[in-house]
Amino acid sequence: MRIVITIFVCLVPGWAGYAQQPLFGDRVDRGVIDTSLLPEVSGAACSTLNADILWVHNDSGGENLLYALDARTAAVVAVYRVAGVPNHDWEDIAAGPGPEPGVSFLYIADIGDNEGERPVKQIIRIREPVVPAGSARGVRTLTGAEICSFRYPDGVHNAETLLLDPLSRDMYIVTKSRRTAAVYRLVFPRPVDRIVTAERCGTIDMPQATAGSVTVDGTGIIIKNYFSMFYWRRDPAASLFQALSSAPAILPYIPEPQGEAVCWKREGNRDGFFTLSEQKANMPVHLFYYPPQGRE
Repeated sequence: MRIVITIFVCLVPGWAGYAQQPLFGDRVDRGVIDTSLLPEVSGAACSTLNADILWVHNDSGGENLLYALDARTAAVVAVYRVAGVPNHDWEDIAAGPGPEPGVSFLYIADIGDNEGERPVKQIIRIREPVVPAGSARGVRTLTGAEICSFRYPDGVHNAETLLLDPLSRDMYIVTKSRRTAAVYRLVFPRPVDRIVTAERCGTIDMPQATAGSVTVDGTGIIIKNYFSMFYWRRDPAASLFQALSSAPAILPYIPEPQGEAVCWKREGNRDGFFTLSEQKANMPVHLFYYPPQGRE
């Protein structure tokens, strides 16, 4: 994926104040990932069903594969092919509730479009698998994927950030642009038998958004770009976009070579978060974890 970085941002202009900031400890290096399998990691989600597992994937040019990554060692422990679904440009992934009570789903956001050539984008929904114990060999197959195809109401956009609201089960897409980001909503339930039009919520002062995640209780939101990590504290009575409309806090974050993946650890409001980069200039790619202060 071609990246042209034209701005260098630590604080976003226009934000006079900042949200209440949670406290985090020093960054922890969890290990080096296998870049022969994952050269362009572009999305990460903490598993709902499998302890210490992150779901990750490559972006454009990659296969339609999901990788189960051990969050303690960064080792790939299982690989799954999503049957019948191509990888046009997978840019983010989320794990959480869906149309069946008590069932965890994975949502793969095929929303990248650097050249502005794809008027219809896709969110792929599939039941989250249970990863077998032990080191996995070979590629397993996931069947039963359903596709929510959508278009924007105002043209074609490139985006890399998917936010799943676990409270409403709505999905939000945050576009990637040089200065501000447009936010669109796909209201639950999302039909899978026709193309729908996403609802435009508004814009936020977010340059070059590359990934995002929502805590399992729905009260914490993070969105990152290449240089900073932004945090919003959300009142459960407010919509996710209402939370994004307020001023964020700037969380501790050491920029990676090309950081395009982030996800909360699934432990509630006292979560830490993981970050991953695409490989750049043949440098090793590390899985980093930012723990809540006083915990690793």
